Amino acid sequence: KITHLLLNSSVESANQSASLLLHPTTIERIRLAVRQGQSVGIFVNRVKPHPCKHCQTVLSINDQICPNCAWPVKQFSVHQVAAELRRLVQGSQIQLHYKGSEQSDQSSGRADIRVGTIRMSRDASFHLGVVCLSEQGRQLPDFRAEEKSFINLIDFLSRCHEALIQTFDIESEVGKSLGARSLRLFLSHQLMLRPRAELPPYRQLIS
Repeated sequence: KITHLLLNSSVESANQSASLLLHPTTIERIRLAVRQGQSVGIFVNRVKPHPCKHCQTVLSINDQICPNCAWPVKQFSVHQVAAELRRLVQGSQIQLHYKGSEQSDQSSGRADIRVGTIRMSRDASFHLGVVCLSEQGRQLPDFRAEEKSFINLIDFLSRCHEALIQTFDIESEVGKSLGARSLRLFLSHQLMLRPRAELPPYRQLIS
């Protein structure tokens, strides 16, 4: 079962008791799953570094405050999502899985919630899976970014009994393809777009 949850601008102005990164339904389902002892996996797709809104310093994807001006940073990163979970799902055991993390996919100890990138074990399955932002990773400067992102998401969703997909565009072609878990639908959309943009396989790029 897959459910799409629409995020909007109100997320950015959420009050202290709400989440800046997680939909209210997402929070309630995670709390319920943890209470019932069900496994929870939260997928955070790759992102590109972006500048601080206050001083334009380029941030790393895991910065929680700007290293130059100390401006608070809110972004869909592993550390930011984990911080929200610790605040809103108190008492839960959280493991982080991303490039450069000290924990491996084989890390010992109990974990109620796993938060990570594609480095989360491909052998792991989850009762509840959450895609933090389905659009994330698709804007990278790589004409295959959307394709790579979609394949990672499909792989994650295939290992979830129930999935919640957070998105800013619930009617997007990628969102529809994810909802149907259909690689064929996604590829048919890509094959319509690439000739217009003169991209492979219709036009060869010079490296």
